[in-house]
Formats: sequence, C-alpha cells, structure tokens
Amino acid sequence: MTRGQQINRLKILLLVFLLVGGSYIVYAAVSASYVHDPAVIDSGGAIARSASQENLCTLDESAIGAAASASYRNEAGFIYILPVQWVRILTQATSPVIGVGGTTQFSWISDRSGTYTVAVDGTPVSSGSCTAGTPVTAAVNEDDLTDNSENQIVVTVTSGSDQQSTVVAAIDDQIPPQFDSLGLTKVTGQINDSSVTIATLKIAGRPDQTVPVTEGAFTFMIAPGAAEVTIEAVNGAGQTFSRKVRLVP
Repeated sequence: MTRGQQINRLKILLLVFLLVGGSYIVYAAVSASYVHDPAVIDSGGAIARSASQENLCTLDESAIGAAASASYRNEAGFIYILPVQWVRILTQATSPVIGVGGTTQFSWISDRSGTYTVAVDGTPVSSGSCTAGTPVTAAVNEDDLTDNSENQIVVTVTSGSDQQSTVVAAIDDQIPPQFDSLGLTKVTGQINDSSVTIATLKIAGRPDQTVPVTEGAFTFMIAPGAAEVTIEAVNGAGQTFSRKVRLVP
C-alpha cells in the first residue's frame, strides 16, 4: 500500500469515527500511557417540551437518562429534565411586613384548572377553585402569621393527578406593645348639671379630647408637657361653661 493510500484510508476512518461519535455516547479511550477524553459538540441544542416537562438538549447527548439496577444507579449525561412551572406568582405581597391587625394581598395564576389551598407554615387559611389562565388574588391576615417572624405563604394547586406549589413571603413584625407606665396625668371632675353628657379637654397646640360624662363624673388622661388645660362642656339648654386647670409639674 502506498503512502497516499494509507493517508486516504486514515481520513475515511477518522470521518466514520466522527459520524458515529456525533450520534451515540462516546467514552474515553484509555491506555497505559495516554487518555483520550471524548469531545462534545457544543452547538445545535434546543428546548424540547411536553405538557408537563421540558428538556434542555445538546446535539450529541441523545442517550441521556437514568439507568438503575438493584444495587446501582447511573444518570447518563449532564442534562436534567426540569418540571414546567404551571403555577406562578404574578404580584408579590402588597405588605411584605405586616403589623398588628394588618392584611397582605398577592396574586397568582395557574395554567391549569383545578382546586387550590393557601397555607401559612403548613396551616391552610383559604381554599377554592381556579380556572386556567385566570389570576387569583389571595389575602392573608396578620392573625394567621407567626408573630415577629418570616412566614412562608404557600399556594398549592391540584389539577387531576398533578400538584404544584409556589411561595410568597410575609413578615409579622409586631407584637401588641406592653406599657408599664406612660407617665400620664389623670384629671377627674364632677359636673352637677345632669344634661351634660360630653366634656371637652382643650390644650394649646394639641387636638381637643372629648370624654363622656357618666353620672356627672369625667376623667381625662393627659400626656406630659401641658402646664394648663381648659375643660369645657355644653348643657341641654345650649349653654357653654368652662374651667381652666393649672397642672402641677
């Protein structure tokens, strides 16, 4: 065989090797002195989808997947099958930090019709039915959250035999405050006219404060800083009378 024929034969063998290697799994060639790592063609990939799964493909990974026996498991290739996210959050919590008595709202959408539950840390707070492609607005009250902590609000949709969840976070940031002492000054008084039902407290620079007069008696609580107050009342005949009271520091 001439040298030219040897070169042509080598070219043909190389072409066959490349064609076969581009269609099937190529394993590393190993000898005592050398290692030949398999080559990967890094173009030509695409996304293949079905109703519930999507596959991110490359050109030469045609035999990927999991193979298992009683003792071993082999996950061939480096591509993973990813679930399609058919339940999604549209708008995040309107009040991500909720105080006492507050409410937060958020919206979500499902690509499939079914039933849903909204749960906080595993405890359901609402449920219902949803229609594919129609947004749903959910509301969660502060009473349903754990005090002073971040809470996971989970929406779970069940459609036939499939189920999927999505999550929103909200923080309950306030426990009702406890006050030992506010330093208030108590002002009590007596009105002999039984037709007076309301007494008004006037302090310069502050809003007026009104309290009911019960059996002729009234009580005001005044925050520190006032030196003088005026107590005013109107009787059943429309007459107004008042008295100034100087507060002792």
